[in-house]
Amino acid sequence: MTNEVVISEILLKRQYERGFEPPPENILFRIQNEPIGSLQSFIVISGLPKTAKSTWLTAILSSSITGEQIFSMQLNVIKERPIIAYFDTESSIFDFYKHMDRVKSFSGCKELPDNIKPYCTRQDSPTMQKKLIEEHFKLFPNTSVLFVDGLLDLCLNYNDETESRKLINWLKKISVEKNILIFCVLHTGKDGSQRLGHLGANTDRWAQSTLQSKKEEDKFILEPKFLRSSGGFTPIELVFDKNQSKYVLSNEGHLQGKSHWRYLNQTQHFERLDIIFKDQSSFSYDDFIKKIKEIEKKGTNYCKEYFTTMKSNNWIRQNFDQKWCDSRKLF
Repeated sequence: MTNEVVISEILLKRQYERGFEPPPENILFRIQNEPIGSLQSFIVISGLPKTAKSTWLTAILSSSITGEQIFSMQLNVIKERPIIAYFDTESSIFDFYKHMDRVKSFSGCKELPDNIKPYCTRQDSPTMQKKLIEEHFKLFPNTSVLFVDGLLDLCLNYNDETESRKLINWLKKISVEKNILIFCVLHTGKDGSQRLGHLGANTDRWAQSTLQSKKEEDKFILEPKFLRSSGGFTPIELVFDKNQSKYVLSNEGHLQGKSHWRYLNQTQHFERLDIIFKDQSSFSYDDFIKKIKEIEKKGTNYCKEYFTTMKSNNWIRQNFDQKWCDSRKLF
């Protein structure tokens, strides 16, 4: 009888509620402003070994620190739940700390912020790995993002149908119960096109987004494979610049395309100004930058550069109150 009562209560909780308006989808991760990852979902980055999967992860993590796009990718956390858990299940201690050094390099930080909680769990069993992740949430319930690099270490046999489905069910469960976004790394088969075994088939089915990491000559490429919430994005290409000792975009101009302010003609710039000043005739510098960010959906550096271009071309000027206005409307 008790069990029946519990089941009936669960059923009622799962029932459609008339008149209920769910909150809007909370998108935490975007690529080129396209929605890629939301709360209560998980993302898979897949690829062959040595195709920079961990590099993509560290770049994504770094963007949460800078608050700006890195390689056209942007991760945001929930302000009330700013903790990010990063579980490295594969790397040696040396490589683990090397990955964290890369985060500091990408983000320009001397030390990782306190909200980043990285763990190296290479020596732990699949069962213990999951227990450690669950323990993290007990210690830090204000976590909104979880990284798992990589997912294979959370199961014994990725070709076992039952075990693979149990792992996916666990990911789905904690994503909902903890109200988080999860990033997972998963290896592919030898041809690089298929995620490994039954586990890979399940992630393809249940992930919000599956991204493919691959290497072509000296380029590392991240491209969309399966996207549930987006129409797609331009593949991102990185090369390692030996002179600068860092990864740089090899297709930056192609990524920016004609939507970047550098590729607009004067008429198009004036159209942007019309939008900026539609409801307000003047802005302080800080408010002007915020307005550009709101319209362009870009990072602070992009907006400041655009502001400088507008100023140098005399498209905007300061009025008597030292606020910035559309020059065409100043007489």
